[in-house]
Amino acid sequence: MKKVLIIESDRYLLKFKKFLEQIDEYIEGSFFEDFCDFLHIDEFRQKQDALDEVSFCFICIESFDYFNTLNLKWRKPFVVMYSGQDPDLQGMPTLLESSKSSALNIGTIDFSSKMELFVPLLRRVIELIETQSANLGERFLSLEKGLNDGLKSIQKISKKIIPIRKEKIKGITISSKYIAGLDSGGEFFDLNKGENQLTIFLSSVNSYSLSTFFLGFYESVKKLGVVNRDSLTKLFGSIENELNGLLVTPDLRAEITVLVVDLVTYKLWGINFGQVVLKSNINGHIVGNNNRPSCDNLKNSEISLQLKRGEKILIISPGYLKCSEDVFEKNKLLSYIENLEGKDNNEILSELFFQVKKNNLSSDFLKCDSSILCLEVDPNAIMQV
Repeated sequence: MKKVLIIESDRYLLKFKKFLEQIDEYIEGSFFEDFCDFLHIDEFRQKQDALDEVSFCFICIESFDYFNTLNLKWRKPFVVMYSGQDPDLQGMPTLLESSKSSALNIGTIDFSSKMELFVPLLRRVIELIETQSANLGERFLSLEKGLNDGLKSIQKISKKIIPIRKEKIKGITISSKYIAGLDSGGEFFDLNKGENQLTIFLSSVNSYSLSTFFLGFYESVKKLGVVNRDSLTKLFGSIENELNGLLVTPDLRAEITVLVVDLVTYKLWGINFGQVVLKSNINGHIVGNNNRPSCDNLKNSEISLQLKRGEKILIISPGYLKCSEDVFEKNKLLSYIENLEGKDNNEILSELFFQVKKNNLSSDFLKCDSSILCLEVDPNAIMQV
């Protein structure tokens, strides 16, 4: 059994299959061949099994009857497909709004639109599938029942299932951890080493058009010879009108953080448009803001620190902060982190993610994409004064 079920209808029979064959060129893979099984809506209605081995469902919606079938038979993440240029579809806006109200809906695809708009959504589904462990829920439940010291044992299992990414760049070790969520858009972070510079990029959005936009912006950041105040100001100036055109409703959220570490002086400078929090074991903490990404807000969104030998800085994403609200009372998260400062980076990241995962161990996902990065300066780092 493949991991993604494509539920077709008479109206859209084989349309999405063709769409996937074309979009494989953009994602440089074979999503269609590797992950997808196709099933007609009538066959789906007749199936009595729960399709346990399938992780996601893409369904063509063309009537309330189809939507009701989905609600009755499916309790996993799904994506709604439709054609925005079909004049015969009555009530499509209502159907789409109904589907969006479900926490399991991770996006919509209008295959009359440009294919590249949906590349981030397809990549995210692939990422979620590839990071899943087989029968994760069953494994957690059986282990939880069978071990007397269940809490500690499950913590150990969690560390293995949710891997930590670790790399060393000159005198700085970067550790990071990520768990996917069910929200639309999601988070993206990456590192880019330039000449004597380390650039850290993190975006957090709640629409796939914004996700695509910021992936393009990040590619522009990587092409800069030197990332500094002047180059970022010019870059933000060049994209500001297009970004404003995407932020058409108040509920759309666009948060972006660009941090630059000078690998000679170990000075950290950057801009933070949004709720990202920086927590240092030496320099205290820097809270986020509600500043909209723009040249006018750039000065008020700047971050500047002189890193010290042995310093650790946690960069905590907006998604993790939102998930942590269900676990930690207001302002208690930073105190909890301070109690972990004596542990190594892997222990800190594993413990923080366990806290937001422990109440829902049978699920592979959090409610939001969540990321934490830890920067640690080598105690013997050579710094130019």
